[in-house]
Amino acid sequence: SEMSEFDVAPQQENVPTRDLLKKMSVFSTWHYTPAVGAQEQENNKKTSDVEIDKLRLEYTVEKLENDLRDPNCTRDHDEMRAELKQARRDLSRLKWKRRLGL
Repeated sequence: SEMSEFDVAPQQENVPTRDLLKKMSVFSTWHYTPAVGAQEQENNKKTSDVEIDKLRLEYTVEKLENDLRDPNCTRDHDEMRAELKQARRDLSRLKWKRRLGL
């Protein structure tokens, strides 16, 4: 019988290499988290909170604009316009705070 290149006979395996592979663990760089000081962690948290708020407001503005253009939307247009105006105002305030480093 003919063996393919993928068939490995048990006698051909390198026993020390196999044992080494069993003992070795691979740790991805995705799992690496460098040690960060408490102040840096607080700044990162603050930044991430600001980013989350910014993304949420951008989504709200986009959704309201789409709903206003949609002729099948059943929501009250006056309420949506007021909500859109407030969301834009909040987004603008957030962007300015970010620019000024507040």
